[in-house]
Amino acid sequence: LMFRGNVPLAALVCSQRHNATEQMQRAKAEVQEQGKSVLGALMFTCCARDEEADAKAFTDTFPATPLAGMPCGGEIGPAACSDSKSVTQVGNVRMQGYTAVYGLFSHPTRNRSAPLYFAEVDEAYRQSRSKP
Repeated sequence: LMFRGNVPLAALVCSQRHNATEQMQRAKAEVQEQGKSVLGALMFTCCARDEEADAKAFTDTFPATPLAGMPCGGEIGPAACSDSKSVTQVGNVRMQGYTAVYGLFSHPTRNRSAPLYFAEVDEAYRQSRSKP
């Protein structure tokens, strides 16, 4: 896959068989520390791995977040660095084997100090459409 433009994508590479859940929890904490939340993700997992367990690791950590993916015979993603402080990585892409590569799409989290009412949103939308 190729994305063009400013795509908020970071990769998580799980190279060991049973550490996807642990790494996913670390990725969630890392994203939250950055003041972001995950919009959705892509998962590319080795067809020799337990695809269901890799998908479940994501859905257990991000229960209301969309996930799409497929099994692969060789995954492309950043080098799985165990010595890095950050669990998610960008760049330094290479061909992997027996890994689960998750592409996490994240965005800054908005915090509202006042409640947002539908009528206000509807009125703002109508006003924005009435201007030339």
